[in-house]
Amino acid sequence: MSVTTPEVVQTKAERGRFRFGRRTIYVFKLVFVIGGILLWLWIQGIPVAWTADYDRERYYEMRRVIDGDRKRLLGKTFAEASQLLRLDGVPWDDVAVQQEPGMFRVYHFRGFALYLTLRRYPPGITPESHTPWTSSGDELDRTGVLWLASQYPAFKIDEVTDRAERLKQYWKAVDEECARINAEMSKRSGRGQAQ
Repeated sequence: MSVTTPEVVQTKAERGRFRFGRRTIYVFKLVFVIGGILLWLWIQGIPVAWTADYDRERYYEMRRVIDGDRKRLLGKTFAEASQLLRLDGVPWDDVAVQQEPGMFRVYHFRGFALYLTLRRYPPGITPESHTPWTSSGDELDRTGVLWLASQYPAFKIDEVTDRAERLKQYWKAVDEECARINAEMSKRSGRGQAQ
């Protein structure tokens, strides 16, 4: 039999169970949150905007203009939006595929692109008007007014500096998407005929 001294028993009794202090809990919470953020970044990959080579000043200038507008520039004429975004002299291409009267423009900047969906309306008609209108294609092309309508302006940071390369990548992505859709439709039509 071993005999314990009263001092040792008292020390164990005073110590009791291990208890977390407020600081310890705070540190654990902080480590947990930081670990969660690092895990999310590892899973998602580092955002392109953090590491890409692009004209950051111009990009953030246009983002502020778009984000500062309640409707993100929708419902403004292209002339107004172009002035706000300072698009005069910026090279662009119309990359519309099966588009209503209007355009789908890609504006080329160093390392990123701005995509604008423009719709052409007759003079005096706005995207918010419920006034019925008819106009032939030629007349609408000559006298119509371009508006930002139906889709918000979009950016893509791609680190591409060459306009031709950006268009090549864009059309390649369009071709791949069309091939995917066609394959899916063929598969569906094949199932319909087999039944």
